[in-house]
Amino acid sequence: MGIPFLSKFTKKKDPEEIMIIDLGSHHVRTSVVGLPGELEETPKQLGDNIHQFARTMMRGRYINDLDGVLDIVMHSIDHATLSAGVQPSEVVLGLSGGAIKYCGLTVRIKRPQPDTPITQKELDEILDRIEHETEAKATEKCGVDESWNHLGAIVTDYRLEGQFVTTPIDLTGEKLECIVLHGFWEKEVHKSVDVISNQLGLEINVVWETAVTRALRIREERESFILVDIGGRVTELVLVSGRRVVSNLTVNIGGDDWTDRLAKEFQVNVNQAEKLKRSFQEGVLDQKRTAEAREILEEEVGDYIHMLAAAIRELKVSTDLPAVLYFSGEGANLNVVKSKVLTYPWNKDDLFVNFPHIERVTDSFTNESLYNAYALLS
Repeated sequence: MGIPFLSKFTKKKDPEEIMIIDLGSHHVRTSVVGLPGELEETPKQLGDNIHQFARTMMRGRYINDLDGVLDIVMHSIDHATLSAGVQPSEVVLGLSGGAIKYCGLTVRIKRPQPDTPITQKELDEILDRIEHETEAKATEKCGVDESWNHLGAIVTDYRLEGQFVTTPIDLTGEKLECIVLHGFWEKEVHKSVDVISNQLGLEINVVWETAVTRALRIREERESFILVDIGGRVTELVLVSGRRVVSNLTVNIGGDDWTDRLAKEFQVNVNQAEKLKRSFQEGVLDQKRTAEAREILEEEVGDYIHMLAAAIRELKVSTDLPAVLYFSGEGANLNVVKSKVLTYPWNKDDLFVNFPHIERVTDSFTNESLYNAYALLS
């Protein structure tokens, strides 16, 4: 089964339920979501499951143990669908670890007949032309080579006569702006997803980078910000400016690296170290171990924040970076991370003009951000 382009232009009619699979570097999250009907405003979480991968199964976005990953994904799907009592035919897949690179572009169109309402046919012709005419520029801006495939494109926003609109259909105006998001994924990752699709009999309809879907959701609150998504082995950065996803960047370090350091210092295995880290967070360790764990984690997280600042600098464009940082992911739950983030001199060396607003963001239900990205295609 081939994977179709992420494209708003070929989206089928919405089914009643969808399955969402978030394939991370640390675990797989599977959820079955009932789509809202005409009289409903919110989706229904019908079933969900989280299964953790063994440490050696994944290496960032790459799969080391395909059989092992297939087995765990299958079990996660079985648990979620059994709980939901339904097996959806439409599947949304979320990836991480820099599996997909994005580039956002703004396209400005001057309509020759501004007093005539925009029809579906006119919009389809505009979107089809935009997707093909902007692919080369997006390829150059993303800096991808022949080892990457073009995943597809989507228009995330429309602006007509300077005003954002949900859809320009049936509206009049001369100046139409479309914010277009192009995605590219590595051929090696593409092949792995094809194998998963074939082996598990899944018809994967849409593929997203999970951190970018969180950024798309945050845009409803703020138009410009940087998202820092701290995963198990990687950290994803997403720069959004004026509601446009400008770019995303991957740093190969995450919460598992802090666990590894605890395992080394306390001379325990990684599972015991993970429990120790959780116990430290919950405040149930004895005084001596709390002090030892805090010293180790403060050193590790302090070094991490320095590397994070360097990575954010790589995102810097011609204009000033937006002084808003959103943190998400399991690694962001650690109190030491919060304290180090709040005390780091972010506005030194012209990284930010002012000390940034810092906020934590979470999903209200499993795979909420991936659901919202799917809804964006509707």
